[in-house]
Amino acid sequence: MAEIGKKIINYTLNKLFFPKVVRIDKPGIIYNKTSQKYGKQSSKKRQIWHFEDIFAYLQQETLKELGSDKTSELFYKIGKDVGMRYMLLAKAKKVPMFLQPLVIHYLFDNLRSSGISASNKVTFNKEKKEIILEGENNLFCRKSGQGSIVSGLVSGIISPLFGENLEAELKCKDCPMNCQIIINKRIEKKYIPIIKKLQPLSTYEKLNFPENIKVISKRYSFRDFIRNGLVKLDESGKFIFNNVPIAPAEHGFFGIVYTHYSEIHKKKFLLRCLVRGAEKIAPMVLNKGKTIDGKLNFLVQIFCAFGYGIPYYKKEKNSILFNFVYPPISKYDDYLYTASILNGFLNNIYNKKANYKILKKDLKSLNIHYTF
Repeated sequence: MAEIGKKIINYTLNKLFFPKVVRIDKPGIIYNKTSQKYGKQSSKKRQIWHFEDIFAYLQQETLKELGSDKTSELFYKIGKDVGMRYMLLAKAKKVPMFLQPLVIHYLFDNLRSSGISASNKVTFNKEKKEIILEGENNLFCRKSGQGSIVSGLVSGIISPLFGENLEAELKCKDCPMNCQIIINKRIEKKYIPIIKKLQPLSTYEKLNFPENIKVISKRYSFRDFIRNGLVKLDESGKFIFNNVPIAPAEHGFFGIVYTHYSEIHKKKFLLRCLVRGAEKIAPMVLNKGKTIDGKLNFLVQIFCAFGYGIPYYKKEKNSILFNFVYPPISKYDDYLYTASILNGFLNNIYNKKANYKILKKDLKSLNIHYTF
C-alpha cells in the first residue's frame, strides 16, 4: 500500500503540477490545461478547491430530505452534467478505437489525482465497450455513502469519447471499501444532458485568465500552501489541508449543483447546508488564527490559494465587506457558493449568525456585505 501511495503522489506532483499541466503558482487563479489526448487542441479550465466535508454534509442532509432514490437520481444527473461540461471545455472528440485504451488510462490517472479512488483499478473491454472501475475510500461517498455523483461523472466523461451515450452503474459493497463502477451500453438510459445548458461561454478563457494581475498586499498561491506544508498528499492520493480533505473541480461545478437543486425547488435548502457545512469544519480549517483578525487574515489566504479570486476585506461596525478581485466567471450563479461557505466560516469566527447581500458582481470583482 505504501508503494502504491508513493506512486500516486509522484504522479500528481511530477506529472501534473510541476510540468504546469495544472498551474498553481498564481494567487487567486488556478487553471488546468487539458492535454490534446482528449481532442484536437488543448484548452484551459479555471479550477477551485472544495472542502470534501462540506459536500459530503450536503449529500447526507439531502438523503434525509429526499430519501435514497431521489438523492441518487439527483446526484447522478449532477455528476453527468459536470463530466459532460468538463469534456465540452476540453473540446473533446470521439476517440478512434485503437487509441481508446491509451486515452482511458490517461483519463483515469487524472481522476485519481483528484481523489476519485474508485478508479484505482481500470479494466477495459474494447469489444464490449465496457469499463469496470474498482477502488476504495472514494472521495465524497466514503463519508456520505452516496456515490452516484461519481458514476454520473464517469458517464458524462466517457460518452463523448465513444461518440454515444454510455450509462454507469454503481456496484459498491461495504462502503467505503470495495467501490465498483461499471460503464457499458447495456445499462438502461438514465439521463441525457442538455448540451446547450452546459456549453461554456465563448469568452470563457478571456474572462477567467486575465493578464497583468495586480495584488495589492501579500497573497498566497496553492503552490505556496504546498511548499509551506499547509497542503499535503496522503497515500491514497487525496489532498489534505489542516487535516481536512480538499478536492479540485472546474468552477462551474457548483453552478450545475445549484441549477439542479433549483429545479426541484431546494435552492434555499442547498445554501443552508453549505453554510452549516462550513460552520462544522471551521474550527479545524481556521486553527492557525488565534484572534478574530488572525482568523480573518488566514481565511482570506485560504480563499486566495484555493482559486476564488484575490480577496480583500474591510471591517465596519456590525458588518464586514469582502471584495474578490478576478473571481471565476461563468454563466452560472457560482458566487453563491463563495458567499455561503464564507458565511459559515464568519459565523464561527464571530460566534454569531451573519447575513449576506451581494453588492456587486461583474467581470472583475465580487463584493459581498455581511451583517451581524
